[in-house]
Amino acid sequence: MQIIISDERTRAEISTFGAELQSLIVEGRELLWQGDPTIWDGRATVLFPFIGRCCCDSYLYQGKRYNMGLHGFAWKQEFQLVEKRKCSCLLELTNNYETMEKYPFSFVFRVGFKLHKGNLRVSFMVLNQSQEVMPFALGWHPGFSLDTALEDYCVHFPKSQTTEEICIVTKCMITEKVKMVAWSKKVPLSRKMFLNSARVFRGVENVAKLEDKQGRVLVHMEYPGFPVTTLWQTLGSNARFVCIEPWIGRPGRYNTIEELGKDGKICLLPNEVFYREIVINSSDK
Repeated sequence: MQIIISDERTRAEISTFGAELQSLIVEGRELLWQGDPTIWDGRATVLFPFIGRCCCDSYLYQGKRYNMGLHGFAWKQEFQLVEKRKCSCLLELTNNYETMEKYPFSFVFRVGFKLHKGNLRVSFMVLNQSQEVMPFALGWHPGFSLDTALEDYCVHFPKSQTTEEICIVTKCMITEKVKMVAWSKKVPLSRKMFLNSARVFRGVENVAKLEDKQGRVLVHMEYPGFPVTTLWQTLGSNARFVCIEPWIGRPGRYNTIEELGKDGKICLLPNEVFYREIVINSSDK
């Protein structure tokens, strides 16, 4: 089901399948990549309860091996519509037979969308309904549309200080290597930087701006409480989009089938609630 919310400046379209934002038009301009099955047919993928891949697409928990595909399973699940208003909606996913086969926890996962004066506020709530500690990762994978070639843009991290790059392999698993980043706040985009893998950064301080060469801000995104920022486009494609992805947690190690709870994920106590928000607009505030 498709849901449309709008205010005087902004219109957003959301699919209940995967709680995926499909369109975000601010003052007449479409901010989101509109998908191309020959390049990448996603638009703004929700990553839960895993990010990236696990080694051999599997992990261990309490002596049992479970299968888990790319970016968890939320993006392939139908969410229920909890609430719909003119400017907002709230979607919910709860555990079911299919999720329990992959991830043996009872949970409530809610994704909310709210428009206000040109801002889109995306909220994520996780409730652990299990009797055990529940490890999980959370991320958002929006692709932003570009009017011209990738080289005409940069991603500006205005609050960036000491930044590390977490090195990953092509299939989105981490290595043991971390390196310091030499650039100063602005990352010039190019096809070359996405030839082999996504680019995963730690220490850019939760504010990102997609800017053109004239310094015009196409997208301004704030994501407090997400310690990792990833930049990606389909490898080697030079497509006219770039993903700016806030992450909590990390992908699996490329050479190890890891034990859940010892793999860099958040650990949520029974009946504990976790909450984060991301705010997007198309102006420099």
